Formats: sequence, C-alpha cells, structure tokens
Amino acid sequence: MNDSQFLAYCQAKFVEGQRELAGAMRTLVAHEDQDIHDALAEAGDAAFLEPLFFTYFFAKPPRMELAQLAFGHVPLAARPGAFPVQTDACGRAYLPQIGHLLTASPALSLTAHWDASDGIVALEDEAGRRVPHSLSPCAFIPDTTLELLSEGNPLLDVTFVDVDGARVDGAVPSSGAPHGPAMARALTLIDEVEPAYSELLLRATRQVFVFRYPRVNNFATLNAHGVVCFNAGDHDDEVFFVDELVHQCGHVIFNAISVRRRELFVADPDAPIAGGFDQRSLYTVLHGLYTERAMVRCLRRLDEGAVLTGRQAHELRGRLAFIVRKMQLDIGSTNCSGLFTPLGETLVEAFRATFEDAVRERPDLLRDDLHGQPYNFDYAVYARHNPPAKWSVAAE
Repeated sequence: MNDSQFLAYCQAKFVEGQRELAGAMRTLVAHEDQDIHDALAEAGDAAFLEPLFFTYFFAKPPRMELAQLAFGHVPLAARPGAFPVQTDACGRAYLPQIGHLLTASPALSLTAHWDASDGIVALEDEAGRRVPHSLSPCAFIPDTTLELLSEGNPLLDVTFVDVDGARVDGAVPSSGAPHGPAMARALTLIDEVEPAYSELLLRATRQVFVFRYPRVNNFATLNAHGVVCFNAGDHDDEVFFVDELVHQCGHVIFNAISVRRRELFVADPDAPIAGGFDQRSLYTVLHGLYTERAMVRCLRRLDEGAVLTGRQAHELRGRLAFIVRKMQLDIGSTNCSGLFTPLGETLVEAFRATFEDAVRERPDLLRDDLHGQPYNFDYAVYARHNPPAKWSVAAE
C-alpha cells in the first residue's frame, strides 16, 4: 500500500466509520427520547456526532440533560419553546453549538425558554421562579471551526483518568484561552506540510479542551468522540501543539477508521501484546502506530524544511527523535505472526515503511540521547542531554 493508496483507504474508512458511529448514536437517542431523535433527524449525521452524546451514554448516571445537548443542533424551525437544562457546580449550563448559560444557581434543574427572534430569553427553576443568566457564546481557535472550550462540563469531566487509570474527582478547569493563537499557528503548520491529514483532522475534531492538572496525560477517547484534551503549561507553544494535535486528533480519526475492528485482527484486539512489561492491547498498539506515522511524517517535513528556528527547531527535532524511538518499539510489538488479517497486515506494512524510511534517511535521529525521558516528551531533559550547537537554553 503506497502513500496514495493509504490516504484513499483512510479517507474512505473514515467516512464509513463516522456514518456507522452516527447510526449507532441515532439508535441510542431514539431509545432514550424519540422526540429528540425526530427533531434532530433533518440535521443529519453531523448532529448525531455531537461529542457529548457519546459521553452522555457512557456516563452513569448522565450529568446533563439530553435535550440540553441536542438543542443547538436542532434546526431552528423544529426547536422547542422550552427545554430542560442542568447547571453544574459553578452554575453553568453548557449548550453545544451555543455556549454557556451563566447563572448563580449551582447544580440545579432548570427550564430554558427559547424565542426564535431573541434566543434563550429566560431560565426558570422548578418552582417557576426566574433565574438570572447571561450567555457566554462558543469560542473558536482563530481562523478555524474548532471550538476551544472555555470551561469544562460535568460530562467531559467523567472522561478524565490519571496515569494510574483512576478517575479524576471533581471538575477539571480550562486553561485554553491563552493557547488559542499557538494552536492556530500549529494548525497552519500542519496544513502546510500535510494538507490531506490536516483536512481529515479538521473533519474529525470538533472541540479542544486545554487544562492544567497533575498526573493526567493528553488524550482523546471514543467516549467523547471528536474532542481532544491537552494538559498544557504556560510555556507550551506551537511546537507542543503541532505534536499533540497530530497525535490526539489522529486517535479521533483512527477511532472512526477502525470501527469494525475485526476487519483488521485475527487475534483478540483487546488482548495484551505478548511479552515484556507492556500491557497495552493490540488495538492500542495499532492506534499508536497510526498516530506515530502521521507524527513522523509531519515533524520530519517541518524539521527538514527548516520551518522553525532557535529553541523551537531544537524542540521539534527532539520530539521527532522521541516519536521515532517510540515507533521503533511499537513496530517490534507487531512482528508476531497470526495477529492481523491481510488488511491489518497491509496497514502495519504502511506503518513499517514510514519507520524504515525515517531510519534510512535520518539515521541521526536514532543517535539522539533520550536518556531520562518520561512517558511524555520533556524538552528540558532533551536539551540537557542534547545541547543545541548554536543556542543556549539558559539564554532563552
């Protein structure tokens, strides 16, 4: 499978997978509330791919109203004049496609009243008393259609787990607003060097949530399909976001591509890979290889094109070396026979070809000293072991 065949396969399977996921969500919504399903029907698959629908049916019990999640997707002519909403512990009620209703009434069940000309005109509590509110509309990464979540919400919170696999207690605060320009620049860089991948990324991803929280990795999950979450510090710039947008949005893309897992595996896709301390499943490893292929291709083109300079160029080089080393380990985990169907083997061969090209054309990457690197790339550690020839970290 050459590059053009791989791209054609991924594009076709992505479309099929999204259609299948939307179909599954149609069934779940109809079973939960036929009126909501019917109101959304004219909006098509895009409405049923609302990320928080996935979380609603994953969370037990749900922490937001289904009507609240659906309302912004319903065509104007079919919107109800009143619908239920649930505020969070801070008094906010998130409505996808619309924004946050802000109140001083935490953790309450309210009724929202909507008018076609004026929007949401009133909130009432269960006793019929008016609840003052204001609207904070959806914010977007500059020059994109990606919503930058300015606040978390009770449903998204349930998808957070720490590095030990334990669910995070309580709300996870957003820190996204300051990072919007850096993410916009990162998306531009990705589009310049990998336009086909950029197009898939933007089709697959709806929302970005940036947070700062201890012991939680960057992630994407099918339980909030279409959302990517980044644990970013104040110092993280477009180099970090190029790496992680390609990475985490790649997981969103591959979740759609691989909806029918049995097309790819002979062995149990959820079984741990054989041998060693690595307890990841075969499916997780294949997920990793898909994203690693995209990361290696994108970071190589930025590195070899000298698109960045100074510390950013050096950090990019370190991240590229780091992901090539990770890809080397994951390629090694797929060498056993009897794991994949012929189609799955074809994908693995495409991943292996990207790795082998990198090793043949950039052997210098395997000579970088990655001693002391944690699970997530740490530039300060890399710079200590691989000081840039014409640039001092201390001078930054």
